[in-house]
Amino acid sequence: PPLSNGGLLAALAGAAVTRALLVGLVVWGAMALWPGVHVTVRHPWAILWFGVLGALFLAFLGVMTSVWAEKFDHAAAVTNFVVAPLSLLSGTFYSVEALSPTFQAISHLNPFFYIISG
Repeated sequence: PPLSNGGLLAALAGAAVTRALLVGLVVWGAMALWPGVHVTVRHPWAILWFGVLGALFLAFLGVMTSVWAEKFDHAAAVTNFVVAPLSLLSGTFYSVEALSPTFQAISHLNPFFYIISG
């Protein structure tokens, strides 16, 4: 394409952020329609901040993976051995405060901990 490297990177990252925000909006809408669930926005700037930065983090990770990967299996390895463990070990399904201090310190080194906690 007639784009510079920076323009191409900005387009890929912008597309990833747009997709992430649209998915988040659809999930929020589905939750709002669910009976008994009340979703209210108290801090819209925090939602936007963590949503955009989390999407950018994963977009740049995906671009780096696509530059590195020679086959689909290489890209799948990054998803299976980097993204999935980091997201599952970030306190998504448990409270990090319930862990021992050593594992709390390890959890606080995980960038996904801050993305999900936000």
